[in-house]
Amino acid sequence: MTNKLETKKRIRSIQSIRKTTNAMRLVSSAKIKRMRDTYERTKEYALTIEEMLRKIMSQSESDIQWFTPQSDNELVFVLASDMGLAAGYNSNLYRLVKEQLASDVELIVIGKKTRSLLKNANLNMNEEIISSDQFDYHDISRLMEEALYRFQQGEIGKISIVYTKFVNAMTFDATYQVLLPLNLEQDNVSSVYTEYEPSEKEIMSRLVPQYLKSVMYNLFYEAKTSEQSSRRLAMEQATDNADELIEDLQLKYNQARQAAITQEITEIVAAGEK
Repeated sequence: MTNKLETKKRIRSIQSIRKTTNAMRLVSSAKIKRMRDTYERTKEYALTIEEMLRKIMSQSESDIQWFTPQSDNELVFVLASDMGLAAGYNSNLYRLVKEQLASDVELIVIGKKTRSLLKNANLNMNEEIISSDQFDYHDISRLMEEALYRFQQGEIGKISIVYTKFVNAMTFDATYQVLLPLNLEQDNVSSVYTEYEPSEKEIMSRLVPQYLKSVMYNLFYEAKTSEQSSRRLAMEQATDNADELIEDLQLKYNQARQAAITQEITEIVAAGEK
């Protein structure tokens, strides 16, 4: 009797957990489409600005500051998550930062979960706690403008970003990408000469900040798409595992119940024969 009650209690407990994991799976599935649509739109915008920059760079003969670093210091933006329960999403970012970045780089971490993982790693990290779920274009614009000002002043010589690249619905790769100094390929650029007014240098001074903001905004939504896809996959696997456990426990419960019934029938028959 005790064994049956314990098994029934475990079944109810796992059913409760299954409801939670399935709800999180449904929420992540709903968010993925919205995140991916924004990611695709912002990517097209960033690529359009990049094409304009490549055309200007192909015929510019002036010394443009965005190509030459004046310092060895590096600033790295880390686009992470506020929550866990996303398989290896946060741990992969943590591993990349620890293994591939120098210990003296300056980190600006967007996302509470990865920040908590990096907190005790003795890294130069921003004091401001930035929530990735509340992060928007205004925050990106502010952070990028501050970083670009420091680049122009020679305080830092490289601006990079760590994020999770969305490969497909099953694959997400933690990625390191350099934003500044600019290194845009100039292959297949139109050879038609274009005269710009104002000068190429002045256009670049306005276009580059806009380009970098749009790239970071695009990568942020790519990272959020990866996060929600990773969480959906993790919660789907957890739900499937819960179903298997419930099925196994239900079988054990039925066997115990059947054994108890058989035992009772045997006792009744034995008592009647006396």
